[in-house]
Amino acid sequence: MKNKFILLSALAIGFASCEPEFDKEVNADYTAGEADFSSYVAIGNSLTAGYMDGTVSKGSQMNSYPNLLAQQFALVGGGAFEQPSYEDDVNNLGGLMLGGNPISTTRLVIDASQGRPENIAGAPTIEVSQLQQKAFNNMGVPGAKSFHLIAPGYGDLAGVAVGTANPYFVRHATSSSALVLGDAMSKAPTFFTNWIGSNDVLAYATNGGATSNGNTAAADHNTTGNLNPATYGGNDITNSNVFTNVYGQIINTLT
Repeated sequence: MKNKFILLSALAIGFASCEPEFDKEVNADYTAGEADFSSYVAIGNSLTAGYMDGTVSKGSQMNSYPNLLAQQFALVGGGAFEQPSYEDDVNNLGGLMLGGNPISTTRLVIDASQGRPENIAGAPTIEVSQLQQKAFNNMGVPGAKSFHLIAPGYGDLAGVAVGTANPYFVRHATSSSALVLGDAMSKAPTFFTNWIGSNDVLAYATNGGATSNGNTAAADHNTTGNLNPATYGGNDITNSNVFTNVYGQIINTLT
């Protein structure tokens, strides 16, 4: 037993000797190189928006990767980086309300006693109809597919109930007919990140090739040949020709 204590003490000393020392301030010579970060705009889906634990909350949004990047860009002249306001998420619960009725749930947390995740107790306080009508530097929209970034009506409040609009984009779309890409471009980006496209196949994959009811088959439009994304179901795979054309338009517009 004595030898074990001696060994542990030696290991502790060894680890302590490896600890870095920061007695002196690090004065790195940061530079932006040829990049211009004065107007950084991020477009994408949930990963861009800061979607975590099954929702976007005040806390999760602050940890969105575009916001973290913008903090670093600020060291070399990066401009202000604005994200859609979540000040109405008073208890950091996430979730969404529409007309006072919940349309998405609060944050998922781990219930250790049950060994599973569950929604945190409480009701959402984020009301979709409280329109901000403003373009932001973070234009990430949870659930968006590639073609949604150029889809008219995707930010129309009237379309939320019938599934033709996205409640996250509705909250801050500059108008009911605004395009995600159009609002992003209104910020005159000098630098951008683009993380869109995973949702064009993700829902099909995660739901086992079925629609949301779990019984009916979703469509792979590379097989059907359907080139009209306005007719696609939520779990369908986007036709690759549609994807190519849309993605080219997004990149060419941004650049």
